[in-house]
Amino acid sequence: MPSQRQPTNSRSASRSRANSSFFDEPEDDRPDLPEPQDSRHEWGRILICGGMDWERNATLPSTKEGGKGIQLQIEDHVVPVKPRYMSHLKITKVISGPRANYTIVIDLAGTAHVFGRVPYFGMVNPTPRNKWHVVSCDEPLHVPGPDGGKWEGGAVGEAHFLLFSGNKVYGAGDNRGSPLGLTGEYYADLERIRGPWERGRTIRQVATGQTFSLFLDSAGYVYAAGKSEFGVLGNGSTGEVLLKGGKIGFTYQAPPKRIKEFGNKRIVSIACGNYHAIALDTEGIFYSWGSNQYGQLAQEHVTESLVPVPFDSCRHPVTAIYAGPASSYIRTEGNDTQMWGTGKFKLVGRGSSSAPYRDFEDLEVPRNAQDFGVGFISHFVTVIGDDDVQRTYAWGQGATHGELGLGADFLSASEPTPIEQLENIEVLSIAPGLVHTVFLVKPDETLEERIGNAAASSSEEEEEPVKTGPGRQPGRGKGRGNRGRIGGRSRASYVGAFREKDKEKQAKAKDRERKKNKEKKLAIERWPPIESGDLCLNCDEGERDDLTFLECERCEEGYHMDCLRPPLWELPDGEWFCPRCEQSAYEWSHPQPEEPDELDSDSTGPDEAA
Repeated sequence: MPSQRQPTNSRSASRSRANSSFFDEPEDDRPDLPEPQDSRHEWGRILICGGMDWERNATLPSTKEGGKGIQLQIEDHVVPVKPRYMSHLKITKVISGPRANYTIVIDLAGTAHVFGRVPYFGMVNPTPRNKWHVVSCDEPLHVPGPDGGKWEGGAVGEAHFLLFSGNKVYGAGDNRGSPLGLTGEYYADLERIRGPWERGRTIRQVATGQTFSLFLDSAGYVYAAGKSEFGVLGNGSTGEVLLKGGKIGFTYQAPPKRIKEFGNKRIVSIACGNYHAIALDTEGIFYSWGSNQYGQLAQEHVTESLVPVPFDSCRHPVTAIYAGPASSYIRTEGNDTQMWGTGKFKLVGRGSSSAPYRDFEDLEVPRNAQDFGVGFISHFVTVIGDDDVQRTYAWGQGATHGELGLGADFLSASEPTPIEQLENIEVLSIAPGLVHTVFLVKPDETLEERIGNAAASSSEEEEEPVKTGPGRQPGRGKGRGNRGRIGGRSRASYVGAFREKDKEKQAKAKDRERKKNKEKKLAIERWPPIESGDLCLNCDEGERDDLTFLECERCEEGYHMDCLRPPLWELPDGEWFCPRCEQSAYEWSHPQPEEPDELDSDSTGPDEAA
């Protein structure tokens, strides 16, 4: 059975003493905010497009003079594919980030699964020079919730990440600058982050940038930890200090502390860019602070804001907020999507490469937006049209790994362009990363049909062309001896009637061909490809005439319905997984504790080693 990465407690007394300072904040009786309601499907399956050669993704060569530059590789998927070996998991959340070359997904059992180029986490002997390792999505790291609980959400940065459950928050990865709110330099295992929310509150959301993190609790309080540069901690200071040699440094904040500048406002959502942050309160007003180098704060004539500043000039109350590396986005009750910040990389969606940066303006995306995804240079929006069909649009510039999902001919799109494979498929959530994108989709008939079309098109043999046209000779039928008359009609009228039927057949053949080509174009492949089993794994016989031979969606091995234990008497609806893959799904979602290593029993944590 797969091993788990177990959350750990504090490793040293010094760290415990450092984390005890959060008790200095006085308690209050502010009631909790209502739980947000989500009417979406309870779980889904994941699709991925973009770069899946995780090691190469982060070490791209620059275009050399006279060279061809970056070329698509076999592991670059320019349209969404279904990762085969994770297809049996029922996923509830997908988490990545604009600077992240890895992804975390959480399943229905509350277990997190980590794959990609992961920083520190899961490594045996990591060092600052050796902090990355590749984890394939064929065999991700399985992380059960703390103390038998379920992970509820998290946030992913370039080299660190957060996970939370109830009032417990854990972090792992590179902690230089204290973005995790801890005092060690790095963490190869999950380490608990202590904070004021532990006194009767729960965590509703976490967000993280390059050097800082935010924590939102159930009472609407926001807490910040990390490096104070650009004022990202929202406490009114950049924390500049003078170092030796006249250099300027910045203070770190660990453990997390409450941003008191919000006063009595109650926050319901937070988001982080590289070096800026935004928040949304219960009244539909959003706030911004941190770096304003590209205008991402929607504040004029400032280079940075040290405290949260409200922006109340929207036509309608704000309902959702999103942050890119140096850009910010809002969605309002009027279904307007507006953006401010950098307009580079064709992110404005106006059909041009845009100016180096933009002031606050309307983003020209289809109306009735349901969800939004922000990657490094890729943007996505899901829309329900007037025909009640959901479509997912993508745009951005220089998606050299195909992370837009638009195909090999559209590695850049200056305007929102629909992803054809996802038309009429309900996309529950989008998690764009550095050069890959993960879609959480509802497992319905449309999805299974397109996966089935991909399997059929890859295995079918070439058929003989339909013989229609002038060279085809009509048969004469029973009226052959009636010298020029067949069935009481003249030969000329018969030939004319046949030609009409022949044209109809040609038209139908062309329609079938168009439909076949469209199905092939919209097909969603399972990756990686494998050979299907032709024999039942129980009786070692092939298919029968009774059509009771089932093929597993994941391993593509075959079983007769009556060979299963217990047997199936009716064809299953939708997806079907064989007993071995069902057992694998259970083991992945319920990993067993890792066996202790006696050789490492005397090892010390990063603080002690320092």
